[in-house]
Amino acid sequence: TIKLDIQALRTRLAGRRKLVDSEEQFISSMEEKIQRSREEWTNVSGEVFTGGNCVTCGQTLPADKLQRAMDAFESRKRSRLREVESAAGSLKSTKEQAQYRRASYLEEIGQLEAEIQGKEQQVLSLETNVVQVVDMEDYLQRKEAIQGRIKALSDEMANMVDNTIAVKNQIQDQIC
Repeated sequence: TIKLDIQALRTRLAGRRKLVDSEEQFISSMEEKIQRSREEWTNVSGEVFTGGNCVTCGQTLPADKLQRAMDAFESRKRSRLREVESAAGSLKSTKEQAQYRRASYLEEIGQLEAEIQGKEQQVLSLETNVVQVVDMEDYLQRKEAIQGRIKALSDEMANMVDNTIAVKNQIQDQIC
C-alpha cells in the first residue's frame, strides 16, 4: 500500500543520508591529506643544499665533488617533489570521485524526498475523500422487520420440511 511505500522510501532516504555523511567525512579526510601534501611539498621545495663539506672528515669538498653532491641533492629533491605531487594528484582524484558520489546521493535524496511528498499527498487526498456512511432514519426498524421476516420464513420452511416428511411417511404406509 501507499503507507508501506512511504516507509520503504524513508528507509532508503535514511540510508542515502548516511552515505552522504560518510562521503563528507571521507572528503574532509582527503582535504586534510592534500593539505599535508602541500605542506610537505613546500618543505621539500624550500630545502637548500648545505653539504659543502665531507660528511666523514668535515673538510670542504673539491669543486668537482661539490658539483656532483649538489647535482645529487637537486636530483633527490626533484624526485621527492614528483612523489609528493603524484601522491597529491592521487588524493585529489580520490576526493573528486567522493564528491561525485556525494552529489549523486544528494540528487537521489532530492528525488526520494519528492516521491515521499507525492505519496504523502496521495494519502492525505485519500483520507480527506473518505465518504462518511450514515444510517437511514428508519434503518433499525427496517433491519428488525427484515430479521423478523427471515425468522418467520425459516420457521415456515422448517414446518414445510416436517410436513413433507409426514406426508411421505403416510404415503409409504399406504403403499406398504
